[in-house]
Amino acid sequence: MRVVRLQSEHQQKYSEFVATHPSGSFLQSWSWGEFQTSIGKSVVRYGVFSEDTSAKTSTEHLLATIQLLIVKVPHLPGVYLYSPYGPLITEPNPANDFQTTEPSQIISALISQIKKDFAKAWFIRFEPKDDFPLEGKLTIHIQPRSTLITDISISEDALLKNMHHKTRYNIKVASKHNVVVRHIEKSPREAIALLGKTSKRQRYKSHPDSYYFNLISYFASENKLGEKKNSDCKITTYEALYDNKCIASAIMIDHGTTRTYLFGGSEDINKNLMAPYALHWQAICDAKTLGLTRYDWWGTETATGKSAGFVQFKKRWGGIEKFYPEAKDMIIDSKWYFLYNVFRKINRLM
Repeated sequence: MRVVRLQSEHQQKYSEFVATHPSGSFLQSWSWGEFQTSIGKSVVRYGVFSEDTSAKTSTEHLLATIQLLIVKVPHLPGVYLYSPYGPLITEPNPANDFQTTEPSQIISALISQIKKDFAKAWFIRFEPKDDFPLEGKLTIHIQPRSTLITDISISEDALLKNMHHKTRYNIKVASKHNVVVRHIEKSPREAIALLGKTSKRQRYKSHPDSYYFNLISYFASENKLGEKKNSDCKITTYEALYDNKCIASAIMIDHGTTRTYLFGGSEDINKNLMAPYALHWQAICDAKTLGLTRYDWWGTETATGKSAGFVQFKKRWGGIEKFYPEAKDMIIDSKWYFLYNVFRKINRLM
């Protein structure tokens, strides 16, 4: 077993591993890391390899991967490493000589190498989707700790049957009012403006408009025919129109077999038109056409722990709620980690 800091020549193998892993997320995808780099973030990736000695010719297999952001600590002279929904580790399989290593051994080797490479980092923050034997101090989640997954591999009739009756009714209401849903290929200005307006109305933190424009334009070029063909993610922006006015919008990201509802917004007026219901039903049907099998609603809790209106909206579509393990900080420098937490508490109070 050996731990390797991955470079561009590892991209294909890495992408295949993450896309096919049961807990693989777009946040661990190679393309998402490249997008983060494009907006000024620093990213590092590792792979844990094991050699298949039973084969006639020696072959290396990936046992685990992790993608980490190198985060500058605000107002303080330090950095920490952050892995959203990572690492990803294969389960031991006695049938394969190369896949008998326990997750605890893999994690130990992985962390040892990261600490060696980033000895001056203050800590490593993990937000895994799987319950690993991971030591560290409990901390807050940055990514959603719970989400709702709808199985869209079933028929449209079965999907409708599994929904709350009000959801089925509201899809029909939107259709009756001739709400039109379409993909936005260019100039998603109205759609993006709705994201900010909705976050202010519902009092949750949002990105600046420039972030959404950068996200959409980056993946538009990644997926443009004839150009960067190695992208393992695809962004689709939707808008719902009434009288040619955008009254609901959403940004979806496809990775592996999953479509994730990443960002969304809607007008406070014209609520009776039920535009968000038409939009998501179209997005689900489109995802089915593409061969995707899961629709991730991306978060079913808020920072306050209250069940907000948008959470209830998601739960009425049917699906299984998933809860992930607690986030943990693996401390490298205890003195600076203490100061980091003091400043973080002060910042929250302010």
